[in-house]
Amino acid sequence: MNNTQSVISGRALGFGFVVLVHAGLFYALMSGLSNTMVELLTGPMETEIIEETAKDDAPPPPPPPDFKPPPPAFVDMPMISFDTAATTSAIQNVTNEVKKAPPPPPPPPTAAPTEPRQDPRRPITQPEYPATSVRLSEEGAVILKFMVMPNGRVDGETISVVESSGSERLDKAAITEARKAWKFIPGTKDGKPVAVWHQFRVVFELKKARG
Repeated sequence: MNNTQSVISGRALGFGFVVLVHAGLFYALMSGLSNTMVELLTGPMETEIIEETAKDDAPPPPPPPDFKPPPPAFVDMPMISFDTAATTSAIQNVTNEVKKAPPPPPPPPTAAPTEPRQDPRRPITQPEYPATSVRLSEEGAVILKFMVMPNGRVDGETISVVESSGSERLDKAAITEARKAWKFIPGTKDGKPVAVWHQFRVVFELKKARG
């Protein structure tokens, strides 16, 4: 019995020793392999000492003073008043004077036509004295106005009484004679015969009618 226990105890101790030896070898192997892997991955490490720059203990410069621009110089200007109405009136007057165009020159004077006149070779005939006027002792002078045509004849449509003789019969007698028989030397303009208004006075006298 005791021998059997002794044998078992001796085996247990041997087994424990073997386990410890293997554990130590395994640890040593693992530690060396780990360092080798770290060196391969990271390479040789370099160490550099960086000195800390000494801080400048000098105080910071003072801030620049606040600059304020000086106020603008003020000059007391005298008050000047302008007469706007007078200025506007002057401008308008000048403008009106400028806009006024010089008047056109007057047309050259044209010579007035000459007056018709009696032809000495064919004097104006005296109207026939109405018998009723002679019997009633009617007499007087009548002034007729009419147009003398370029051929010298009286335009019968233009005859009018400017001043009556006082007798309608005497006035009609003068108009009839002028329309029927009168002929003048026509008026002229620039040497050419033209139609011209003319007045003529006819006198009715009983002494000539009865003589």
